[in-house]
Amino acid sequence: MSEASVVGWDTRARTRNNRTRICCVANYTISQFFFQQCRKERPSFELRCKGSAFPETDKGFWIFFSLKEHFSLFGGEKPREIRTFVGRKLKKMDKLIFISNDDGFEAEGIRQLAEMMRELGDVFVVAPDGGRSGASMSISSHSPVRNTFICHEEGNETRGSLTMWACTGTPNDCTKMAFEKLLPRRPDLVLGGINHGDNCAVNAHYSGTMSIALEGCIKHVPSIAFSSGRTAEDADFTYMKEYVMRIVKMVLKEGLPFEVCLNVNVPDEVPLKGLKICKMGMGDWHEEWQERSHPRGGKYYWIAGYYAPYDKHDEESDTWAYEHGYVAVTPLQLDMTAYATMKKLSGLMV
Repeated sequence: MSEASVVGWDTRARTRNNRTRICCVANYTISQFFFQQCRKERPSFELRCKGSAFPETDKGFWIFFSLKEHFSLFGGEKPREIRTFVGRKLKKMDKLIFISNDDGFEAEGIRQLAEMMRELGDVFVVAPDGGRSGASMSISSHSPVRNTFICHEEGNETRGSLTMWACTGTPNDCTKMAFEKLLPRRPDLVLGGINHGDNCAVNAHYSGTMSIALEGCIKHVPSIAFSSGRTAEDADFTYMKEYVMRIVKMVLKEGLPFEVCLNVNVPDEVPLKGLKICKMGMGDWHEEWQERSHPRGGKYYWIAGYYAPYDKHDEESDTWAYEHGYVAVTPLQLDMTAYATMKKLSGLMV
């Protein structure tokens, strides 16, 4: 029987051999349960999971959680042992859904999307610790990245569990981090959003929300980015739940073609007129910089501007569908090769 290793570290927490290693046979849910008990004793207590192979029965996972070494947290002058949890049995969920965003883990969009998805399976969130709008596919190549465990909520027979982490990196960092360091297993679905603001047309190239779906696509997991026309911090996204659930259920059942993900944009309109499968709209930004004079001299700039489609009457575009009250669903692909031009260049240059 293999073991999942959970490593905690705190300057005031030590094992007998002066290491803060806790070994267990458990799934990630039980690891988080134990971790929460530790945080009650020490708010600064952190953990990292290594491995996730668990014994499985026909009724789900049998979980055994026990300390391999004497572990204690110093409360006052004398150490106190943390009690051991043994023989806990949990319901096995069929689906594991990973979610991130570019508005930060505290945003209403990601919170409400996570609650919707708990109706379909276990939800695992790794999101930026603050806003990262416009981060696109960027990664943190010049600074280290840290993770902070936020919470874990148990699931039941009709509702999946929720695990949430915050990451100091970009949305793309969050997705990469989840796959390599935090997720208990490969997810069945990757979701970005719900973004506070649309990502129609070429704006998808700038979008941190879209980058999550693209990174999931790179990792060969069906992926969807959800964006809404509602931009308020306290926005209510329940108006779009019907379409979110419809799209997600379809993708979970049917999958998506290799290297294809979905960009879904929902206008701020009630009732919504329906759903349209669209192409990416083309357009450009104008007056993109607002110039200001610095009180100590020189100029500085705020990014601003407005977007204008090349053809506002193009009814096949996501921009037209979105602006006319439809949920715009645009399939996007990783392969950006211009094949027609490739052939033409071959004839001219080879």
